[in-house]
Amino acid sequence: MPLAAAVMLCPTAFGSEAQETAAVSAVKTEEKMLIPGGQAIGITLESDGILVLGTGGVTGKDRRIYYPAQNVLREGDIILEADGVKLDDKEALAEAVKESGKSLELKVSRNDEVTEVSVSPVKCIEDGSSKIGVWVRDSTQGIGTLTFIDPSDGSFGALGHGVYDADTGKLMSVKSGSVVKSDITGVKKSEKGTPGEIMGVLDKTEVLGSISENTDIGIYGSMDGNIPTDFWGKAMPTAAAEDVKVGDAVILCSVDGGEKKAYSAKIESVDTKHADADKGLIIRITDERLKNTAGGIVQGMSGSPIIQDGKLVGAVTHVFVREPDKGYGIFIENMLGITE
Repeated sequence: MPLAAAVMLCPTAFGSEAQETAAVSAVKTEEKMLIPGGQAIGITLESDGILVLGTGGVTGKDRRIYYPAQNVLREGDIILEADGVKLDDKEALAEAVKESGKSLELKVSRNDEVTEVSVSPVKCIEDGSSKIGVWVRDSTQGIGTLTFIDPSDGSFGALGHGVYDADTGKLMSVKSGSVVKSDITGVKKSEKGTPGEIMGVLDKTEVLGSISENTDIGIYGSMDGNIPTDFWGKAMPTAAAEDVKVGDAVILCSVDGGEKKAYSAKIESVDTKHADADKGLIIRITDERLKNTAGGIVQGMSGSPIIQDGKLVGAVTHVFVREPDKGYGIFIENMLGITE
């Protein structure tokens, strides 16, 4: 159940907006002790407001087609309020439209600015209900990989890149979210030109933690105390970006029956000044087991820890579409910039 290519794991063909490298913690990264992840996790996110995916026509009682939201609402708008009432979900928006009169006043966030617009609902011919002709979304879900847990406070980081909406391509503004147990059912192998993906089912009854931040360099939150014991492994030191080097490495991921395993890889390029923080490393999978099972890197492996010389150095973030055994990674130093 992919959230979007950029959520599960971002193929380079989809691209991403340039971003400044995250600030590094004042505490020296190599002194930070973290428990490396590698477990596949289910991710559920509730957006902060109602995301507009597009607008369309409504057939009125007179059999004419009307476009009440056209040139009023735009793809990517976030509807915050209707007639002065805050909207918690799309059902609340539907109720506001139902109860509205000749016009509905909406407070909308557009390009990080809040504006107010007015839309006139149309009584549709099918059932006589009022409609404004918009497609909306208020939540998303999918599978990713846990990068680390901080044993000092139970906080975690995952993915190494943000969760973007599949239709608008924009970073989701998150009101709340959860990490839940995921049962891996199989892996669709990556092939040249076609990224594969981890396939699985989310068990929303088994909540492992809460998500508080969705950023360009990962999702962050806190784990609950009742998470599986294998999540609480042995902590290891983290490496500063300047100490990461071209050479052998190991990645941790859960693609073989959902069991976390270590696979050999090679860091082929180190760029501490890359314009995109989630593309500072280029890695290649050298382990034949992973290549045979998954074809290399697949969607859902985003966040897989990269370990070199006994230190956590980063996480997998993107697959090269034309070379699926190769991909980008982010320095752990950059991911820690959001948690300190």
